[in-house]
Amino acid sequence: MKNRLLKMIASLSAVILIAVFAATGVSAEKSKTFTLEKDADIEISVVYKDTAPSVKVTGPDKTYSEDGDFDIVSHGDGAENFVIKNAKSGNWSVELSSEGEITVLYYTGNVNVDYFTVEPESDTRANVKMKVDYEKEASYDVSVFAVSDGNNTGLPETRVLRETYGYTNRDESFSVGLSDLPDGKWTFYAEIELKLLDGVSTSLTAYSDTEYTATGRTEKGDESKIVYSVDLTNETLNVDWSGIDDRSNNILVTVVDGNGEMLCYDKYGHGVTSAQIVTDPSSSDTLEVRVIPLDYRENYTKFYRKTVPLTPSESVSVDTPESTSSGMAQISYKFGNEYTPVRIEINGKSSTYQFKGENVMSVRLNENDNNDIRITYRSADGVEYSVSKTVSVHSFPPALNLFGIEDGSVTYSESITVNGLTDGAYVELNGQKIDVSDDGTFKTEVKLEIGENVLEFVSDNGYGAKTVRTLKIIRRSENGETAATKETKSGIERFIPLIAGAGSALLATAALAVTLIFAKKKKAGVGTTILLVLTVLSLFSALILGAGSGYSFYRSAKEKASISGNELVGAVGKGDFKGIYGTISLKNEWSDRGLLLALIGGGCLLLGALLIVITIIIRRHRKNKKSGGISAPAYNGPADQFPGQQQNPQYPTQQNPQYPTQQSPQYPMQQGQQYPAQQSQQYSNPQPHQGRDPADPRQNS
Repeated sequence: MKNRLLKMIASLSAVILIAVFAATGVSAEKSKTFTLEKDADIEISVVYKDTAPSVKVTGPDKTYSEDGDFDIVSHGDGAENFVIKNAKSGNWSVELSSEGEITVLYYTGNVNVDYFTVEPESDTRANVKMKVDYEKEASYDVSVFAVSDGNNTGLPETRVLRETYGYTNRDESFSVGLSDLPDGKWTFYAEIELKLLDGVSTSLTAYSDTEYTATGRTEKGDESKIVYSVDLTNETLNVDWSGIDDRSNNILVTVVDGNGEMLCYDKYGHGVTSAQIVTDPSSSDTLEVRVIPLDYRENYTKFYRKTVPLTPSESVSVDTPESTSSGMAQISYKFGNEYTPVRIEINGKSSTYQFKGENVMSVRLNENDNNDIRITYRSADGVEYSVSKTVSVHSFPPALNLFGIEDGSVTYSESITVNGLTDGAYVELNGQKIDVSDDGTFKTEVKLEIGENVLEFVSDNGYGAKTVRTLKIIRRSENGETAATKETKSGIERFIPLIAGAGSALLATAALAVTLIFAKKKKAGVGTTILLVLTVLSLFSALILGAGSGYSFYRSAKEKASISGNELVGAVGKGDFKGIYGTISLKNEWSDRGLLLALIGGGCLLLGALLIVITIIIRRHRKNKKSGGISAPAYNGPADQFPGQQQNPQYPTQQNPQYPTQQSPQYPMQQGQQYPAQQSQQYSNPQPHQGRDPADPRQNS
């Protein structure tokens, strides 16, 4: 039996070591050294992963390498144990053939509990009997415990019944008291610590099959003395036991949710009268709360126990947003058919109302202030519930200032720019949001239609309070009209820009086509063609710009006429000074436009003239080149060299190496002979060859 138990212990140790080795990821090793201060029994454990290594242990007096060298050997899957009894003091080493984890412990030997029983003799006493077996006699310490089923506190309670000692291989017997155990079912166990050597011990645990039930020792306290408050907003439970008059040393508070999870198991000292526990309604909708006063021995005779719902049947809520411009808060509630007192507290000031059924009520808030609202009521089962919310009221409308233009302004421009300043969250123009900078300034360009334009600027503080500014801007047409329908009465004049543009494009296309046809007929080169095209475009652009300039000066004169004479008197009589100013501005605009077009047209005209001059110079140069090029110099040699043609420079004498001597088959004459007169007659009046240089013998050969 002992060997079998030893093998079980060795296997269990190996499994534990393997688990520790795998979980902690301890680095493997192949050797280990240690020192024994005195002779002792030792156990060497080797944990490995794949293949069991061979083990070699070297001591002061002996080397152990085979299983027979050790006193006890056990082989397991992934672990091996080697026991050496009466190992000598000194230096030791362990070497492995492959990597593993080496652990050296004192060997405790074969220890087991033969029996452990608890036999109640009465409601207050029980007799304990036990025996511990060991291979030699040794003393041990023993503690006997009682464990409850946890019905009172929510968790099993452990009470120490007695602490004493005994000796191995002996039948030990002693009694324990049961009178301090609260009501409930109890079981018993013993913890044994066996002393093997100085500083070396081993622990054992033994359990008894006895079940003991205690009754009549604990009573349920008055729940009205404890206040259970649930903050539904913050999801917390507050337990206040200040109403308990028991003279207790400590208060044990335990809270268990509906799933059996312990949320609180805390002891509070004297003077502490409340505790706050965080809840989670999403995981459980009820809590089991226990409040237990403890005496100086940690015993109790009374407990308070209550089930607290986290989702009550009644409901109340503050529907108003956390930030609003309204000075009233909307509160929705749903209660039963009986009136329930409800306390509504706003910034420390409270009022009590009677709620019944389902309805909505309003309460006044402090404007432009933070309002801390707390609503508290007590349910039918005595639990106090509360909801809270902070509502900030921003009822003042934001500031909104517009710059750059006044209401009722008259303009001839197609658009205007409006600048503004606000302390609101955003600004809208005719329903469209405008970008507002961090300092509250904004700028927007607005396109205007002919006639009256209504611009509505709205600044919102972000909570519903708004400020509205409206501008009416009148845009006149170029002829001073303010209605789009009157613009159509100007006849063909409104089509002048379109006609001018289309006509200019058509004429430019025709001019380019004629230029290209002319260049092709004249067989002009690419350079000549480009010069012709640039010349035509420059002159044509000068023509078009000149026409535009003339039209601009015409419009300027027309605007000037509209504010001259009787027209000016009539406008002044109507008080239309803004219209007069607009017409003057329009006249100046047309005049400036005409001057600009005239300057650009003059530049194009000068460019065209310059291109014409360049073209003429190039044509003359080419004509001179075709008519003969550079003339040859006169011949001043002896006249007798050319019979019949004296001083003819085009026929060299015999010394001229460019003309062959007797070696030339075309001229078989001897060196120094003169050309006969009849043979030189054909050269008496030579005509210059077009495109050749007569002085160049290479071209005459």
